[in-house]
Amino acid sequence: MCSQTHGPGNATWETATTVFASDGTHSFTRTYSAVNWLYGGGAAIDPSTGDIYSAIRIRWEFPDERMMLIKHNSSGTLQWNIIYAPSSNGEHYCDVDKYGNIYVALVKSNATTVVFKFNSSGTLQWQRVINASATGIVVDNNDSFSMTLTRGTTVGVVVRSPYRDWE
Repeated sequence: MCSQTHGPGNATWETATTVFASDGTHSFTRTYSAVNWLYGGGAAIDPSTGDIYSAIRIRWEFPDERMMLIKHNSSGTLQWNIIYAPSSNGEHYCDVDKYGNIYVALVKSNATTVVFKFNSSGTLQWQRVINASATGIVVDNNDSFSMTLTRGTTVGVVVRSPYRDWE
């Protein structure tokens, strides 16, 4: 779970990644604070390693916003974080494939979605633009990903492999 709060008088913004065990008990919470606005986004767990990834939106100065991708190991120890620009003033979603690659769907205010693929070290592998708004991203065992997309009044599900051409 990735959430956001702000301190007294909006002086400090915080976002937290909280992990729960399979029985629902709290495992750990990691909090990030900044004077810049932080918005909680997507979180995903790599099932093979237990590593936790969080995609967070940061507002530097309006309208400059960026994405921060954070990796913790299964014990909650920070492994790395990267700040990637540009971001958007929309939602962030993420999931992990069986190789530890992270897929981030970043919804932009102009009803487009940018999908990023990062390797497990946080290096960008590719990015694609889809002319619709996504409401999540899920990676399957064949390393294809699915998103529910909205364009105008049309809602549909698109499944695309990262190795195929985009329509």
